[in-house]
Amino acid sequence: MRINLTVVLTFILLSLMCAAGGVSFYGGYRVGSEALKGITQPDSSPTSTLAKSKKNELGHKILSEAEILAKVKAKMSGK
Repeated sequence: MRINLTVVLTFILLSLMCAAGGVSFYGGYRVGSEALKGITQPDSSPTSTLAKSKKNELGHKILSEAEILAKVKAKMSGK
């Protein structure tokens, strides 16, 4: 039984493509891990510290919905 040349070339091409994919995966992994080497996770959640303090960095007070609606109704009534 004779081996078909097309089948042999197909398997050679398939193996070369798998090897190229593995090399590019390894290179991308190395570059990505090197880029993220200095990055760390934050110590705490910024939203939880903002909710606890009731003031943000600029010193603005967080208003409640009732206060906002009262101000809007007062403006609309012309007071």
